Amino acid sequence: CSLSADSITEGDCNNNSTPSDNTDDSFDVNFTVSAQNGSASGTYVVTQGNDSLGVFEYNKEQKITLSADGNTYTLRFKDSDSGDCFVEREVSQNSCSDECALTLESVSIGDCNDNSTPSDNTDDSFDVNFTLSAQNGSTSGTYSVTQGNDSLGVFEYNKEQKVTLPADGNTYTLIFKDSDSGDCFVEKEVSQNSCSDECALTLESVSIGDCNDNSTPSDNTDDSFEVSFTVSAQNSSAGGTYVVTQGNDTLGVFEYNKEQKITLPADGNTYTLIFKDIDSGDCFVEREVSQNSCSDECALTLDSVSIGDCNDNSTPSDNTDDSFDVSFTVSAQNSSAGGTYVVTQGNDTLGVFEYNKEQKISLPADGNTYTLIFKDSDSGDCFVEKEVSQNSCSDEIITDTTSIYVPNIFSPDGDGINDIWYITFINFKPTIVEAVIFDRWGEKVAKWHDVPNVNWDGTFNGKKVNPGVFVYYIIYKKIDGKEVLLMGDITVVR
Repeated sequence: CSLSADSITEGDCNNNSTPSDNTDDSFDVNFTVSAQNGSASGTYVVTQGNDSLGVFEYNKEQKITLSADGNTYTLRFKDSDSGDCFVEREVSQNSCSDECALTLESVSIGDCNDNSTPSDNTDDSFDVNFTLSAQNGSTSGTYSVTQGNDSLGVFEYNKEQKVTLPADGNTYTLIFKDSDSGDCFVEKEVSQNSCSDECALTLESVSIGDCNDNSTPSDNTDDSFEVSFTVSAQNSSAGGTYVVTQGNDTLGVFEYNKEQKITLPADGNTYTLIFKDIDSGDCFVEREVSQNSCSDECALTLDSVSIGDCNDNSTPSDNTDDSFDVSFTVSAQNSSAGGTYVVTQGNDTLGVFEYNKEQKISLPADGNTYTLIFKDSDSGDCFVEKEVSQNSCSDEIITDTTSIYVPNIFSPDGDGINDIWYITFINFKPTIVEAVIFDRWGEKVAKWHDVPNVNWDGTFNGKKVNPGVFVYYIIYKKIDGKEVLLMGDITVVR
């Protein structure tokens, strides 16, 4: 038996419509085999290695299909009856599926990671694990991963890899691209929600204004300052608002992300402001602020002034020592370091006193108006004035006969002896302010005003009065200005 391969032709590679998958590339081998002394059945077998590719008839064109993978295949054409009767031919064809193609073999999306900032969702992230394979990939066996304009790394095919993305609820399109071929890529959309949902506030800015004396430069009780601030929040109230408190006082409700302002006392105290989310009492931030007073001009205030009654000092007829007390309390803003003030009247210093204590001075009760000046011990320009006055209370007129002689009888009969009634003043010359003589029925029979002395001749309206008892009433002024009253009776005899 003898076989002859009369014709063998190798067809072109066929990619079987998978231009990137060379695993199914194939090619046809067309052949015709003839035989001398072949099998009675007129057939032969074609094998390749251990594989039987078919039984065919002699002298007819036949066809088999082989893998187009660049390997050399040895075809054995063997008579069906005689194993020793065969002929061999080698055939080969290269792959034709040479387009690059990538396959995401696996993709897994990890849980959100808050990165130890449970209130700050800006750093929340998640991992994407993936394995990529390639047909006709780069000679380096690598590919890049991009998201938008960002390159996330260069990786090796067929190994599990990982990239980290923001966990913010957005959808990210990952592009896996062969390192050599820009047209060879695959895409995958991934997404993960944020997991930092705890409320947290941030003081973006705080500015402390200057002290405002509110137009009272000596009164620090109304000094104030402004605090301007902006607060932002993560996971805050649905209404987007927060409250500011200081101690037990609520200073206002404000909107996030807007500059706000509050006013506090400028008194040197430290105030702790609490900025608290309107919905969550546990979501807050604190800030201490302080400002010193700016009302530093000295100013005095007469908190109380009382003018006492006149005191005759046990001399009810001597008004030269009459006096009255002035009680007062003075307070001060920005006063002397020693806490004292001086009271003056004219050129006289009446005393140095302590602030905020009731004090007392004495002045003459003579009807004059006295201007009291209350002046800070350190600052001559820091003072307050008060006018006070009190009348004299020593208004009794006393009888004084020790230095005068008043006759109680005279005889106006014209004999030249004891005809005139008059007063003898010893060692001084007074002024008679007023003198009156009354008869027994109370009728005035004689009177004088502002004369150095009195002389009565016992007549009334030019006629001699009848003998009897008369009463006199005399007021005279001594050299020292004191007035003295004289009262008594006169007997007229004839």
